[in-house]
Amino acid sequence: MSLPEFQLSRPRTIKEAVHLLEQHVPNAQILAGGTDLIPSLKQRLFTPAQVIDIRGIDELRGIRALPGGGVEIGALTTISNIEDSGFIASKFPVLHSAAGNVASPILRNMGTLGGNLCLDTRCVWYNQSLQWRKSCGFCLKKDGKVCHVAPGSEVCWAVFSGDLAPSLLCLNAEIEIVGPLGFRRIPLAEFYGNDGIERIHLERFEILTRVIIPDEFSGWKGSYQKLRLRGSIDYPLAGVAIAM
Repeated sequence: MSLPEFQLSRPRTIKEAVHLLEQHVPNAQILAGGTDLIPSLKQRLFTPAQVIDIRGIDELRGIRALPGGGVEIGALTTISNIEDSGFIASKFPVLHSAAGNVASPILRNMGTLGGNLCLDTRCVWYNQSLQWRKSCGFCLKKDGKVCHVAPGSEVCWAVFSGDLAPSLLCLNAEIEIVGPLGFRRIPLAEFYGNDGIERIHLERFEILTRVIIPDEFSGWKGSYQKLRLRGSIDYPLAGVAIAM
């Protein structure tokens, strides 16, 4: 499957990226690692006129220990960087465990923290090629009016499939979001909705910039376990994190 036609922009600052989003909403998509977006573009789940590649924004990268024991992690920090961090492994083992369970090493090298937290919801009726969806009937999440999982429902039942969010929820993590009006900081627990379509509380002209884990959770023990069909690369059918 080939990519749709789009214009590519490569901003070098957060301000420039937000400005581009403002200009092109709603016909724009943010590209970070691309492990989720690129397959979706090929399946024609998204056909943006503008793709904004934010990988050149260096201020969105890195793991920074805070004086009291907490940590800030930039949204463009790769999952491999989190997995390989001795600081994360010793101070926040539940996050380290979750990072090591994401997909495969190649995908962890590309995938980012922000991308994993903003993953699109998934469903066997939705995550298919355009030809497949057209032949079987479009669904509520894309081009149709019926949720084939629960035909009487007015809510989409596509489910979230990220591995890092459960571990960060255990640690009462907060996220920083930037938009045209500046920065705002909210608990990660308030970021997610209970609808497969309106899955996250992020405006189309906003960018998730960093994750903050509070000082008091430094040193907590923890682990993340997932159930998946194939042990090497699959999304979780169920994922459970615990920290104590």
